[in-house]
Amino acid sequence: MKTKMFKVSRYIQCLILFFTIAALASLLQSCNRGPKYNLSILASEELKVMEPFLKEMEEKTKVSISLRYADMREVAERVARGEQVDAIWLPSDAYLKLVPEAKSRAWSTTSTMLSPLILGVRRSKASSWGLSSNVSITWLDLANKAASGDFKFAMPNPASSFAGLGTALAVNAALGADSGKKKNNTVAQQILPNFFAGLSLTSGDYVWLTDAYISSPNKFDGIFTYESEIMRINNSLPEAERLMPIAPVDGVFFADYPISLLNSNKEREYRYILDYLRSEDVQSAISNSTFNRPVNRQATSQSAFISITNTINPFPRKMRQLESFVDAYLTQYKPSSHIVFLLDMSRSMSGERFTQVKNSLLALTEKNDKNGNPLWSLHKGERISFIPYNEEVWESKTYKVNDGSNLSLELTEIPKYLNTLNPNGATAMYDALSEAYLRIGRWMVDDASIQNYSVVVFCDGPSTRGKSLAEWESFVASLPREVGKVKTFVIFFGEADPAQMKRIAAVTGGRAFQADASSLASVVKLVRSYM
Repeated sequence: MKTKMFKVSRYIQCLILFFTIAALASLLQSCNRGPKYNLSILASEELKVMEPFLKEMEEKTKVSISLRYADMREVAERVARGEQVDAIWLPSDAYLKLVPEAKSRAWSTTSTMLSPLILGVRRSKASSWGLSSNVSITWLDLANKAASGDFKFAMPNPASSFAGLGTALAVNAALGADSGKKKNNTVAQQILPNFFAGLSLTSGDYVWLTDAYISSPNKFDGIFTYESEIMRINNSLPEAERLMPIAPVDGVFFADYPISLLNSNKEREYRYILDYLRSEDVQSAISNSTFNRPVNRQATSQSAFISITNTINPFPRKMRQLESFVDAYLTQYKPSSHIVFLLDMSRSMSGERFTQVKNSLLALTEKNDKNGNPLWSLHKGERISFIPYNEEVWESKTYKVNDGSNLSLELTEIPKYLNTLNPNGATAMYDALSEAYLRIGRWMVDDASIQNYSVVVFCDGPSTRGKSLAEWESFVASLPREVGKVKTFVIFFGEADPAQMKRIAAVTGGRAFQADASSLASVVKLVRSYM
């Protein structure tokens, strides 16, 4: 009997041991499958192209990546303020180096991929210039062609986009302005307005700019952007409409997409993801997927990259020099602009909604700070008109910003004007849009000095009076060519129909932005980067 009980006891013990071992094995296997470590990264928008690689990177490295996005300036500012983040991932650390508080936090910086900032020019235009695949053209050549009206181009906004800033600084440096010699600086100041005379479309969002070019490739002679974006354009267009990639022989700037470690306690995780990203197979996959050049020389790519004759780092040594350049772009170099705001004054806008609209527009009147004009504020040479509307279109109010003293006056007058407006009545938005384009046509005749017009319309609901959307589309199609080219940017909220709002933007080549009370001011600032 005892022997039998002993055998049963041993049997039960074996079963318990077996299941214990199985449970431990399962637990260990589960641990091996999931991430063991974590790394928080603050990245610029350019790095969204890497999202398809994140899942596999986590599986291979056991590092869970927390990735958040902000524009380059905001990343530098947040790091300088001491925001707790393990690493940052930018197109370049050139801007970061100009912010001492941010630069001092970077323990280590390593490149992950490459893309030069170059020009893609329509092949028909390149042929008219006598260019072949073995091209030799300078920044000065391009400036002269733009000044003569023979070169109209799209380019990311230098005031709010790294791609635009790097390109504009390359032009500046190629003309000798970075040498510190007064004579060369004077030459650059004379030539840069000629170069930017060809600017026909800009945006703080380089991806939107690429998509805008793809949708209307015959509206422009070319586009300045990352080489990877030009390849994406060519991959999306028929052979006859593709671009010839050109790198001016006097130098272009390379984005090298470095990851900078800020938290020294995360060096192990930092090395794990770098080893993964820079490995031969992954570099090849990144290049074939994103059209960026690999930094690993053993990697292979299916992309045909152009030969670069000369590379330059055009960034100045001091932030005040960079801010001075950006301010000069905004006030001297970029084409003069006139922005027309259509303000929905229907009954539904009364109360808190119109208060939020007014507050968002006050961003245009923010005063200078120690770093120069806020990028979204009004600048010397700009004009702004307000056209309120309900079931009728009201009289417009225009402000001309001519110089520093006038700027201060206008910044005071705009809030006073906005406070006189009181919403009431129905909505005739398409009538208001039509009237805005008619007034712009008259302004074009009266003053040929304004080169770029834009319309920004606020709307919180359906149009209940006047023209329909279809009737307005027919109206736009009937406009004179120059007037019909004016883009409309729609800021909508409340009960507005997203599909209709996006259609308005699409018809004119603009963009629609959905907002709410908390984001309205940010959206207005964002819209400014398209002008």
